[in-house]
Amino acid sequence: MALICLIGGFTLAGELGWGSPVVLGGLVLAVALLASFALWEARSSQPGFPIRLFAVPAFASACVVGIAFNFANGVIATQLPTVLESVLGRSAFVVSIALTVMSVGMLFGTLAAGEAQKRLHLSARTIFTSGLLTIAFGIMLLGLVRTTTGSWYFAGCAFIVGFGIMWAQNSESAVIMSAAPKEMVGSVGAVKPAVGQLGMGLGLGVVVPIIVGVLRSSGATGREAIIAGFTEVMVYIAGFIALCAIGVYLLMTRQRGLQSFGSPPTED
Repeated sequence: MALICLIGGFTLAGELGWGSPVVLGGLVLAVALLASFALWEARSSQPGFPIRLFAVPAFASACVVGIAFNFANGVIATQLPTVLESVLGRSAFVVSIALTVMSVGMLFGTLAAGEAQKRLHLSARTIFTSGLLTIAFGIMLLGLVRTTTGSWYFAGCAFIVGFGIMWAQNSESAVIMSAAPKEMVGSVGAVKPAVGQLGMGLGLGVVVPIIVGVLRSSGATGREAIIAGFTEVMVYIAGFIALCAIGVYLLMTRQRGLQSFGSPPTED
């Protein structure tokens, strides 16, 4: 219910405005429900979910990473087709090719991450940070597009973002599952799809209201204005994901020795 209120509040902001009682009420209710859930589980003698895991730097970092890269995935999945087809007038075939190139980037990211961990023994901190920075770079490049930008450029940006998403995802799964107590593997394992759906939902629902808000504040109309609003928001999103990368890096300095996932991470 908290996640529904959170995503719903952000989504309705584009239609009703950020000052709407419905929007603000939904966001406040989301925070209240999440806080209540955390307090309930923390005080329960038999909790359905071990809230204490969020005090473990690696686990908390993995959750942040999961939200961030799924958010980026949602942004690309909605905004790339919208800009290419609806704004720039490119064909549906071109849009499908661009999204396919993103999938190819994901494939390369998965293979590269596996080889890097096996051969170079990269830590989860390095994988997380570099993956988010790669995503931020790809989205930042989308902040440079113009109405004359070629479709190949959008496809290249999608490839970079896709690569970064899967580069970070393998370690995210491993860290979350390695942190699970044996008796709570199921409930802890549910964290991954939960944070994933939260990030994806925000990516699908939040970006459009933000772009609409930027266009309304500027008072501009037409194709040039829409592209200008799109690029501005892409820069903001890239900055947000870069800040997530920095936060994860600093948070995981408390677990510098985490090189593999054979045993659950600890707070030491």
